[in-house]
Amino acid sequence: MKLMDVLILIAKNKRFIILITFFASVASFGIACLFPKIYYTELRVRVDDSNSTKFNILSDMNKNLSSLFGDPFQDETAELFLEILEGRENLLLAIKRFKLDSLYKKKSMDLILKSFVKDLNIGVSNNGIIYCGYKGEDRDLAVKLVKTIVLEADKRYIKLQKERQELNRDFLLEKQQQLIDSLESINKELISFYKNNNVINIEKQIEISLAALSTYESKLKTFKIDQKLIRKSLGPGISIDEKYKDIISILQDEFNTLREKNKSDYQPSRKSVFINTDWGLEKLLFEKIKLNQIQILRDFIGVISKELALAEAQVSRSTPVIQIVQDAYYPDWKTQPKRAKWAIAAFLISFCLSTSYIVLRALIHDEIPGNGNGQRLKELISAMKP
Repeated sequence: MKLMDVLILIAKNKRFIILITFFASVASFGIACLFPKIYYTELRVRVDDSNSTKFNILSDMNKNLSSLFGDPFQDETAELFLEILEGRENLLLAIKRFKLDSLYKKKSMDLILKSFVKDLNIGVSNNGIIYCGYKGEDRDLAVKLVKTIVLEADKRYIKLQKERQELNRDFLLEKQQQLIDSLESINKELISFYKNNNVINIEKQIEISLAALSTYESKLKTFKIDQKLIRKSLGPGISIDEKYKDIISILQDEFNTLREKNKSDYQPSRKSVFINTDWGLEKLLFEKIKLNQIQILRDFIGVISKELALAEAQVSRSTPVIQIVQDAYYPDWKTQPKRAKWAIAAFLISFCLSTSYIVLRALIHDEIPGNGNGQRLKELISAMKP
């Protein structure tokens, strides 16, 4: 069978094909007119994240210290609002408020919800705008329904944001109190260290003691030289020689107290700021560590206090969290059914079916020249019959 034979066969039966396709197109157009008109409306919003509670108190500090504060809250506002918007709780509220169970006429709430979701169109565009649309027969219902869904989602979103801000504030208060307690503990430990060792400021006392050592050493050398001159000129044992001897002994004792290796039970005197330098150097490291810890804790408390003030301000505010880019509009033109599409689809389907019927009938009755498969097709059709 050649293509030309098929085209000739179609041309001979053109009236049949034209009638079939015409009546099928008219019938589908008429059926589409009988279906109820479906209207679509849409509301578009942009989430305003100016009240977002993402705090970053460690942005200017060493990131290795972030373990002190734990993980910060990091929820995406647009994703959160979208989750609330299309959440089951929000949709069920709309179904109950507008009594959509009488519209969808389903036995269970889950079936009503599935049918309702099919008519909803919720999502996010590429530029971050969130849209919420609904299609239905009642235009007034569609507009009110879309507005209600977005409004209730906005209320729920504000409530959650407030809760997150309060949690953030409480979190900061807790960490601030922990740092203050740690600071007080270290201060007490440092004060106890000063009392137990009879010191005030080890670094300053070491500087003073070193200056005194230098003076003692210079005086010792001077007095020893003077003593030798007196002994050579006047002889030993005289009163002035004994006086120099006593002065040198006193200076040497003071020098030894400040410079020689201290004993294990060494304790600085409460009456003097001078301390043994070797003992002081051993204690200086402890004092430096505690002072550095105090300074770090003070810096953290200062930063947290600033963040806490911002958190308190956010809790006290109640600004809108979404901006309506496009309000729900009253649809003037239906979106379904598309009568032209129905007619075109019916035309194409009926044309293919009628053409296939003509070709198949011609094959069975051997109406195409040079075709010897007619008998076999008859046998095949009879074999397929029950």
